Amino acid sequence: MNNIILGAVLIALLILIYLLLRLTDSIQTRVGENARTQEERLDRLNTTIDHKLSASFNNVSARLEEVHQGLGNMQSLAGGVGELKRILTNVKNRGIWGEMQLGNLLKEGVPRGTRI
Repeated sequence: MNNIILGAVLIALLILIYLLLRLTDSIQTRVGENARTQEERLDRLNTTIDHKLSASFNNVSARLEEVHQGLGNMQSLAGGVGELKRILTNVKNRGIWGEMQLGNLLKEGVPRGTRI
């Protein structure tokens, strides 16, 4: 009788060991699948981030180029203003320029044929 109980316990233990081995294999398979899924998601995320960073970098570079061009235009304008200031510091030149401007304004503002 003890031998029968011992045999039944051994068979039950062998079945438990077999089931545990199958369960372990199943868990390892799921862990592997989850790891692959996470790697794929991470790769897609990295690709998306790289794409967006590249687009942002290109946008910033384009804006910096526009700022650089605007700065060049402002520097040339400042040079022109400096030259105008230098010319207009002479009283005679300033008077001639003022007379020309006044003449142009009068030509534009007064109807033709009107005597001034």
